[in-house]
Amino acid sequence: MPGLTSQNEILSLNVSSDGETVTVVPQSEDRFAIKRAKLMKFLQLAAESEQFEQQLDFLLKELASWLTPRSPEIKGAYITIIEGVLSFVVIPNQVKYDADFDDQLATLDYNIAHDQDLNLIRLNTLLVPPVEGHALAQFLHEDFALEYQNAERS
Repeated sequence: MPGLTSQNEILSLNVSSDGETVTVVPQSEDRFAIKRAKLMKFLQLAAESEQFEQQLDFLLKELASWLTPRSPEIKGAYITIIEGVLSFVVIPNQVKYDADFDDQLATLDYNIAHDQDLNLIRLNTLLVPPVEGHALAQFLHEDFALEYQNAERS
């Protein structure tokens, strides 16, 4: 078959006569039974997982593209989780509030929220004052924070 390699595992699915239970038989012969509805949900989640990964890659590139022309104005930028939601935390260089910069970040937030190519991703944006150390840690998830590195600073 085109596209199949020796690394692909073909599963045998045996559907019960009532159509409610599916017995999965992998090549290892370790059989297990699963309700049809649950199998459909797993397959849907697997497909969405792959799509989510593609969307996340796209999002990370979009955020980097947004940051690049603004790098002189930005002290730091992070992807983290805040209250269970993926969040883009931006720290400007200036302490003084910049309404134009805030508007640009709000526009980015709006565009991402309405981008059909990112329909599986919910992202919040957050502009915080220039902080570091313990104060910065208050805005970042303790187990998940990605920092964008400015190529000019690295």
